[in-house]
Amino acid sequence: MGRGAIILGILAVMAGAFWFYNERRESLAPQEAAPVGTIKAQMSPWTEYTAPLGQFKVLLPSHPHHSRVSHDNKDYEIFLSPQNEGTLYSINLISFPEKEAADAAKDPQFLEKALSEMLKSNPQNEIKDMRKGQYQNAEAFDFTVASQGLQIKGKAFLVGNTLYVLSTSTPDGGAKPQEFDFFIKSFQLKTSPAAVPAK
Repeated sequence: MGRGAIILGILAVMAGAFWFYNERRESLAPQEAAPVGTIKAQMSPWTEYTAPLGQFKVLLPSHPHHSRVSHDNKDYEIFLSPQNEGTLYSINLISFPEKEAADAAKDPQFLEKALSEMLKSNPQNEIKDMRKGQYQNAEAFDFTVASQGLQIKGKAFLVGNTLYVLSTSTPDGGAKPQEFDFFIKSFQLKTSPAAVPAK
């Protein structure tokens, strides 16, 4: 499939996120969120958010800014949820034609190669860690990147014809692993992927 197109798509979405964040930093004050009674006290300001098309639901520190664009038979969506102290949570979705998804599924190294090329494409990025695992029955890669005074931590996985990249960016020294884990664990797809067979 057009792996380069997917990589460029991820880059475009993530670049757009950072541009949006930097250009509108002052106006990205978190909106008030109603407490959620089912989460721990320290996370009580977080609220449940369901994507407009119902693809997923997740707990976020503020109501996200959402944008969507279609290009070259692919749909790109980004959800940005700012938090106080400069932290930004993001959910990127890249959906592409079923045939391309089927081609990607035939390449066991597709996700690793795409993510690696994406992270290395910016000379400002310093990859601190990238490891393979599973997430909600799908193959996934966790990554940590240092870039221009920010620490970017994320998880990427492919389900059906959609590539998901969940991430957070924080100023150096401001990372909160507990909150990132909470964000990742709260993410729920509308339809869970089939279990990955043991190798």
